[in-house]
Amino acid sequence: MKGCIFITMQDSAYGFTLAGFQQVIAEKESVLEVFEKIVATSVPGLVFIDERLLGDTILSRLQVLEKQWGGAIISLPAPGKSGEISGIDYGKRFISRVLGYQMKLS
Repeated sequence: MKGCIFITMQDSAYGFTLAGFQQVIAEKESVLEVFEKIVATSVPGLVFIDERLLGDTILSRLQVLEKQWGGAIISLPAPGKSGEISGIDYGKRFISRVLGYQMKLS
């Protein structure tokens, strides 16, 4: 899908690529560098980042870069270990973040 990139850890390698999405593998230490390369080489779009790669300092820097870039960063929930549901509705959070308002999904 054009304009949509997934940044994940090595243990999720090829999952999104097999589904037809652009996927980049990163480590926690290199996620900022990976995102900066994406910002420099692509038009605004959506970048999904594995939440395991996001620490507080990384997240605050990403938010600054996101505003300069004009696209949107979405936190991708970590793969479940036993299929448990976390209680966080990522769909609602995504729509609220990208569209700027709350919607009721049914």
